[in-house]
Amino acid sequence: MSLGSVLLFLVIACVVSPSHADMFVLSTIFEEDDANCSTWYEKDYEGVQDACQSLGDPSQYGVSTDTGKYYTKRTCTTTHFLQAWYDEPNCTTPLEDPPPQSRALACAPRGRGHAMYSCNEPYTAARWSVYTDTACQTKDNASLAQVVPVGFCRARRTGRWEFSSKGRNIVCGASGLVTTLWENSDCGGSSTVKNDTLITSDCNDNSYHGGHVKIESGCDVGAIDSTSSSSLRLPGVLIMLCCLLGPRNLQ
Repeated sequence: MSLGSVLLFLVIACVVSPSHADMFVLSTIFEEDDANCSTWYEKDYEGVQDACQSLGDPSQYGVSTDTGKYYTKRTCTTTHFLQAWYDEPNCTTPLEDPPPQSRALACAPRGRGHAMYSCNEPYTAARWSVYTDTACQTKDNASLAQVVPVGFCRARRTGRWEFSSKGRNIVCGASGLVTTLWENSDCGGSSTVKNDTLITSDCNDNSYHGGHVKIESGCDVGAIDSTSSSSLRLPGVLIMLCCLLGPRNLQ
């Protein structure tokens, strides 16, 4: 292999880095009289797919379990979105109450409206929890274990969030997981950052989230800073070297 090929390989390897994505189930909600699902009024995520997620204290959902624990798992077929609830962390045997649910992916009634679902939607999953101690060593089992799709735009046709915003998303920024409210439902236009919701890689007491919180995975703040600098420096050096040596010397 020529020196030029080696340098080119190194440049590509430094610039391109693989990223892991989890699958999520997304939902689009329509009005009660919109049986054809033609005009949506809300777009949201149902949750992470094919994973057993802790929901916290079952009593806050009006449910009682033998273990005092409460979990859910979302799966999909080619035609339906399936969700069941459990009282153990492996999500092995579904509870009878509440019973497992099966919802058509295509337009179908849901509650007082209609809904459509989309499965296998890839997003980086940011995970975080509430802890009972100041060092974030002991999780608060009464709280929901959060799993959010980074960058997904939650949308409402009418402004129903703070500042009459129609869009809302969570992204991994330089300081941690940042929630932003948007003027438009496509998460465009003017925006307002909700600093009170910030979650970092450090353990911090956050009144908005009701306790001490920190990022578990999906947003490595330290890696963002180091990667952004190293990914620029090393390829730049290699490209400069290629230019200095010239095409003939790289053969």
